[in-house]
Amino acid sequence: MTQKSSKKRTPDVIDVVVNKSLSEQPNEEVHEEIIIDDAKEQENQPESEEASKDQAKWDSVSTALTPTTTLSRYLAEVRRYPFLSKEEELQLFHEYQTLGTRESAVKLILANLRVCVSIASEYGLAGIDQMDLIQEGNVGLLQAMKKFDPTKNVRFYAYAAWWVRAFVL
Repeated sequence: MTQKSSKKRTPDVIDVVVNKSLSEQPNEEVHEEIIIDDAKEQENQPESEEASKDQAKWDSVSTALTPTTTLSRYLAEVRRYPFLSKEEELQLFHEYQTLGTRESAVKLILANLRVCVSIASEYGLAGIDQMDLIQEGNVGLLQAMKKFDPTKNVRFYAYAAWWVRAFVL
């Protein structure tokens, strides 16, 4: 027989933010509220006239170019990471396998996130949320990272595509 703990779980900061902000307001309103709050804070700080003009210019650009949905923010983030050449892939895999450096593994994963997005978009028409498919594909990408053998003379993205498809389906 199991007994329930008499301790109450205190809400984490993330729980409070998610439950309060996102349940009451759509993403766009939360995003606008954050931008407005930042602007109010900046007004209270004394700045030179030139610095304030530059800041106002960048504020208008950042709000105009900022994606509002989770998927569009993720896609914008993925586009920031460049593709790797075959030599760069081999060097990073050598570092990862011989030295066990986490940084090289992260670089390889980030450079190949577009593979997950591309494959998930193929299956997104089946009525499943595209972000869920992308997340499953990311798990497949991590599995491909563990199993990849660079001596087989195959590019990592081609090998990873198989694992991503396996996890998406």
